[in-house]
Amino acid sequence: MAKSFSPSLIVPGATSVLTLTLTNPNAAAITGAAFTDTYPANLVNTVAASGATTCAGGTVTAANGAASVALSGGTIPASGSCTVTVTVTSAATGTYPNSIGAGALSTANAGSNAAAANATLTVMGGLTVAKSFTPATVGTNTTSVLTITLTNPNVTDITGAAFTDNYPAGLDNTTSASGATTCVGGTVTAVNSGTSVALSGATVPAGSSCTVTVNVMAPAPGSLLNSTGSITTTNAGTAAGASARKGHRSTSSTPNEKAAPIPPSTERWIATRTVTTRPEPTMSKRQGAAGAAATGRAGAAAADPVSAPARLSPARLNPNRLSPTMPMPPQPPMRIPKGPNRAVLRRHRHGAGFQDSRHARRPENSRFKPIF
Repeated sequence: MAKSFSPSLIVPGATSVLTLTLTNPNAAAITGAAFTDTYPANLVNTVAASGATTCAGGTVTAANGAASVALSGGTIPASGSCTVTVTVTSAATGTYPNSIGAGALSTANAGSNAAAANATLTVMGGLTVAKSFTPATVGTNTTSVLTITLTNPNVTDITGAAFTDNYPAGLDNTTSASGATTCVGGTVTAVNSGTSVALSGATVPAGSSCTVTVNVMAPAPGSLLNSTGSITTTNAGTAAGASARKGHRSTSSTPNEKAAPIPPSTERWIATRTVTTRPEPTMSKRQGAAGAAATGRAGAAAADPVSAPARLSPARLNPNRLSPTMPMPPQPPMRIPKGPNRAVLRRHRHGAGFQDSRHARRPENSRFKPIF
């Protein structure tokens, strides 16, 4: 008696056909062959077990979803063999050794089997796929390494691993993509400046992992989500892809740009002291030159639309300077001259509105106080 699973490697939920072969080495047929094969835990008949036999007169019992198959009343032809088949499955990964012990097969005229019959079904877990960018955030047109890691959780090698990863718009291989893999027998396709990376014919070792790497970059800032397509295999089914996000920050110097310098006209506005222009009263000959100078300065300020639009508070003015770069020399005390304008000057002295740039710089103990 012999048994086998075909295929012997499946993924969870996939099916395999269990075949039990009964062989008769005798010149006469063996009749009344019967046995019951009980499966290990988590191995069951499919929902359409389709139990069947080629042993003449035999009856197969293989209930859908049950954990056993049985034969009764079978005839094994002389110098020949016959089979019992049933479709089985498992939802859990693992290794399932199935055995019919010695003496488990009974017959009407040839005793029982002298040796056990064994077969093992392996339910393979799918590949685990991971993806990352190193570094995850870079400047535009800066290289980052895309790494795709395939992990095999099984005790058996996974063969024929293959995938194609098409990048999102804005992500490209560098001009030196350097696609490579540590997966045995695998071939990597990563065209320089291309928009994808692919692997084919790879073997992922049992209980281990291997990687696929490629150099990529993005010409514009932003965040790009890259998802690997499904990974197909020869003996472990199809694994779902993985995703990773790659960020690109702008390499522009905008955040570090210096503030624009203040235009010269604005600087002048801030630094220049305005002087209110009023008609100058008649002064004596001694004060004529100084008065003319004050009048000239006042006229210049009035003619300049930049320096004359606003008056600064006296507390903010330097009493010793006319401008930031031109110091004002000390002035002699001003005396009210005699004459027809003496009364006018006296009124100005007591707050009638007269103003001269020299008065704004006169010490507190002078005869005339600044008027603003």
